[in-house]
Formats: sequence, C-alpha cells, structure tokens
Amino acid sequence: MPEDKHWGMEYPDGTWSGMIGMLHNNEADVALGPFATTYARSKVATFTSNLATGYLAVMAGRMKRKTTNVFGYILTFDWQVWFILIIAMLVMVSLSFFVNTITDPKYRSKPMIRKQIGEYIWLFYSSIFCEASPKLPNTISGRLLVAVWWLGIIVLMNAFSGHMKASMMVKADFDRIDSLKDLALKSTVVPLVWKGTAYESYLEKSTSTDIKRIWKRVYENNGLLLPSELYRQENLKALQKGTNVIISDVITMRYIVSNECSKLPEGEFYFAKETFFPHTFVMAVRKKLPKRIQNGINERIRWMVEAGMVDKWLDQMNGDLDRCLDQDGGDRARALAVEDLWAIFILWAICIAIATTAFVFELLFYKLRKVSENKLQRI
Repeated sequence: MPEDKHWGMEYPDGTWSGMIGMLHNNEADVALGPFATTYARSKVATFTSNLATGYLAVMAGRMKRKTTNVFGYILTFDWQVWFILIIAMLVMVSLSFFVNTITDPKYRSKPMIRKQIGEYIWLFYSSIFCEASPKLPNTISGRLLVAVWWLGIIVLMNAFSGHMKASMMVKADFDRIDSLKDLALKSTVVPLVWKGTAYESYLEKSTSTDIKRIWKRVYENNGLLLPSELYRQENLKALQKGTNVIISDVITMRYIVSNECSKLPEGEFYFAKETFFPHTFVMAVRKKLPKRIQNGINERIRWMVEAGMVDKWLDQMNGDLDRCLDQDGGDRARALAVEDLWAIFILWAICIAIATTAFVFELLFYKLRKVSENKLQRI
C-alpha cells in the first residue's frame, strides 16, 4: 500500500505517485491494481495480460419520495398543443360569428355581437371537455363548423385520456443525468472523482468542452477523493438527494451499490446511459522484473480469464445488484395511492379558488351597479 494511497499519476516533474511510483522507483515488483492502461504508465511499468474491460460512467441517484406536479395531467399535451388548440378555438369562434353576421343582419348590433361571441366561446370551449351545447348555430354552415370542430376534439381528447391513463400506471419520469452533456448543464451538481487515478488524468487533460466544465467544478469543490472518502455514506446520501454524482469505473461503482444500497433505503441509484474512456484492467510489474516471472504471471491470468473465473468473481462481487437499482418494484402493477393522485386534488382546489374569486368579483360588480342605479334614480 503506497503512503499516498494513489493508484499512480504522473507529476509535471516526471515523478510518479502511488503504486506505479513504487514500481518506477524499484520499491515493489508487482502491483495488483487493477490499473487502467495508459501510454504514460506504459513508459515506467510493464502491464500484464488483460483481466477485464472497463468504462467510465456517471453514477447518480434520486429519492424514493415523489414530488407532486400539479400541472402534470394538463401537460399530457405539450404547451404548444394547448396553444394551437386555443388559437383554433378562437378561429372557429370568429368564423361562426362571421357566418352569422353575413346571413342575418340582426346579429350586427352591439348587444347581439357581445351575446353571440360569448355563446360561441362557451360552445367551442365546452366541447373540448366533450360537453354538448344546448344551443347550436341556426345556419347549415355554422353547424358544419361545429361538426368539424367535434371531429378534431374527439381525436384529441381520446388521445389525451389514453395517454393520461397510461402515464398513471407507470412511475413518472424524473430529470435523469444520462450523459456528460447533461452533467455539464447541471451547474449545481458537484462531481466526485477517484483521486490519484488515470480517471483524474483523463478528466484533467481532456479537450472536450463538457468535460472541461465538469473538471472545473471538480477542482473548485474539492471533488478529488480517495476511496475511503469517495464512497462514504454521507456522499452516497448526497448522491440520492441529487447534489453529487460520482464519476468512476462501472465495475467499482456496481460493487459499491450492491453493498451499500440496503443501508440507504430512502433512495436509489442509477447509472448514466453514456459510457466513456474505455480501458482494459491489468496488473502492473516493474520494468526490470525477469521475463520468466512476467510470463508466468501472464500465463496464469490468461488461464483465469479463459476459464471464466474473473467474470464469475465479478458477478459474485456485485451480489443482488438488480434489487439495488430498482428498489421500488419497477413497472409492476400496483394500486394508485394518494400521492399518485394528489395533483388532481390540488387542481380542484385551484379551480375552486378561481371560481370563488370570480363569484366575489361578480357580487361586487352587481353591488356597485345597484348603487350606481340607485344614485341615478335619486337624481
């Protein structure tokens, strides 16, 4: 175990830290690692045969508690669809009013104009909720407009109700981090990285714009940590709350999740879909180690890999990982709880508040009109 507890990084002056540094300084013969193979390391140490292939990924989390999206049901349609629907409704109101004024002169007076516009607004608005109107236009052309409107509404509202029913039966999606670009855009999330590894060098020296932004946050927030600090329960809890993420190799993170998830039942973990920095895992030996010993080590590594022993050990190491990544039962059918429908009750409360406010204004308007009429009568 090196004093600095690093795997091995090259410093600007050409010296090396960690286990690779011990090999380079002839303080050790063999370093178990396993190490990610890099060109810089190959200049000061010799790699053995491949043990496994790994990738870097982002590990994040979320709490099991659901947040209520009050307008989630309304937003079954995108806001653009609702906007177009409102514009279409206003166009139908205008066309119906135009048809009436052309065919019958009595609708051209100001009182009739206000009355007709109000009736047509309610006619087309109520039909959005599949409510029939007790009064239809007198003209054939006006009735045809209503029929065309109803054809479109039937299709739209059936699509709306079908999509909403399907959405209620599955867990609502959440704001996932599925790529480095997603992480780069989340300026409040602190990335944590394994200190003294090839992963640190890769992020520090990358020319990618997204990785540069991520590395800057790592550096500014002291996000370089040794394993004993990186995978502490405090950091894993912060991971579930969405304030931190960990960037490391998938094999190690799967092992950590399988061992720690039972201790953190309030949340769950997930891995970003995007993987990067593919690398082979190997052991390392010092350059001057006799070839006979190097060949013997490589031969035994190939025996283990070809016999499937390494894959078997990795599977055993991960334990019951599926349970840890899907602790709430996935997409299995379940009864809808209050929290699943809480948004409906909140919407009802909002609508009642709006109706009550409208009633108060109508009452005030009525009172003010009565007072003004009484004053005029006295005059």
